[in-house]
Amino acid sequence: MNNIPVTLFMQGQIEAAIYAAIICAQKNENILLSQNNLAFILHQAGYAQFALPILEFHLAKNPDAVIYNNAGQCYFTLGDTAKAFKYFMAAIRLNDNIAEAHCGTALLLIAQKKEAEATQHIQKAFRDGYSNMLEDAVTNHNIKLKTDKMIKPVEEYFKPKDYSPLPPVIERVSLIKKYEKAQHLETILSGWQAKSDATDTLFKTGNQAWEQSKVTGIIALPMKRKAWFMNRLLTLDLQHYIRENAMKLQQVNKKITQEYKKMEEGIEEEYKTGSFNSMYEQCKMKERYLDGYLRATFTPAKEAEYIMHQKLISNINQQLHWLNFLLEPNEFRHQYFSMGTYVLSSQIALSNVQQMYPLPINIATACNEVLNHPPNPEDIIGVNGKCNYSVKIPAVVASFKFTCDGWEIEGGEGIVINLIVKNNAKHDFTIAFGPGVEEHVGPISSGAKAQFYVSCNDDGPTDMGVRGEIKSELNLITKQYEAGYAAQIGLSNVTVFQMDGSGNDPDPIFKYDAKK
Repeated sequence: MNNIPVTLFMQGQIEAAIYAAIICAQKNENILLSQNNLAFILHQAGYAQFALPILEFHLAKNPDAVIYNNAGQCYFTLGDTAKAFKYFMAAIRLNDNIAEAHCGTALLLIAQKKEAEATQHIQKAFRDGYSNMLEDAVTNHNIKLKTDKMIKPVEEYFKPKDYSPLPPVIERVSLIKKYEKAQHLETILSGWQAKSDATDTLFKTGNQAWEQSKVTGIIALPMKRKAWFMNRLLTLDLQHYIRENAMKLQQVNKKITQEYKKMEEGIEEEYKTGSFNSMYEQCKMKERYLDGYLRATFTPAKEAEYIMHQKLISNINQQLHWLNFLLEPNEFRHQYFSMGTYVLSSQIALSNVQQMYPLPINIATACNEVLNHPPNPEDIIGVNGKCNYSVKIPAVVASFKFTCDGWEIEGGEGIVINLIVKNNAKHDFTIAFGPGVEEHVGPISSGAKAQFYVSCNDDGPTDMGVRGEIKSELNLITKQYEAGYAAQIGLSNVTVFQMDGSGNDPDPIFKYDAKK
């Protein structure tokens, strides 16, 4: 029976609703709902002065938060702001979750230019309800709101634990596993991007209709208006949060870049000044620098993850919750995949804050088997003096190549500079420079160079001349295979080498020595 007056009122039959409400109130004198319905309908019909006595009568018998709020609304309508404020506050003291009471209180405080005091009431009003009048007041007075005070738990479209960044690591084996997982995330991202692109056309068409409906005022239902308002606030809130933390994230990136450069330069200096009798020794040296880099960057990378991850996921879930009230299914589907792509991209970016590529992962993979299985002398020298390994590790515009008894640094773009140590113990080395080109496709590379060289040992220069080569390389974890030709014209000799792709040292196919 109590539903009849409300139904008639919602249908616009105001007089019939009032009559039905009076009948219900008379028949149900002790039922508070019947009395409150009558007061509400009288107030909404423009008869607040007749609603107040009913509300005051019941408040005297039984103080109730809803009745206090309704009485406050009547006084607000009649212009008695002092009593309206008093009754709103009484309602809030009994029940802090009455959005209408917070809304009325906020409007009164804004009118008194007490925006700071009004802010907490505004946030609670929007947390539990919506008022177009309050939204306009917030916009007109440029009141800054804290979005996290206005949201409630919603459906988790993206669960934080499922989209957590891969954590930073502090040692070699964990780095290899993390890099493999990061590659898998890239594959997943490609799938999400394809789905987002597939729904793009549908969304653009629907989005234009959505924008037009807002402009023409078609979106008039309170829930849709609140959804529009909240989505706009959430978008601005995320943008503000990113700007607010940009300096901290830049500091983290600077720290990691410095540590990366420190590792890179340290390894390069070791090759210039150190002496290594085996690949194992070289890998131990590299692991020392790699571990130092990983330990130094662990905490900064963790800070970046903490700053961004939880805030990002929470904000995206909230935006999708409110967009669900605004968009048609096809439009929402596009937004879901678009935001999912953004979440995955952010997950990958935060996973790579502790830079893994190229040098750290190249060291980890190239040296992993060597360090896990320390070699014996036969492993180092091999059969008949042939070397069993030859490894080349790229690092930006330089590369490091090492074999059993020597090593080589190659760097530069256009003009290639080589420092070649042929024997660590005897300190035989060659410096060469000249034009060169090289192309890479995965582990395979090919190139050519023509250089002037000078060879020296502890006693001074031993030879000089020109050298050239054209070759292709296959770089595996512990072996480098070369195929091609090289020629060298020195002070008293001419030699042509063939690299047969076996992975062993190149054999001379022609040699002339004027001293013999």
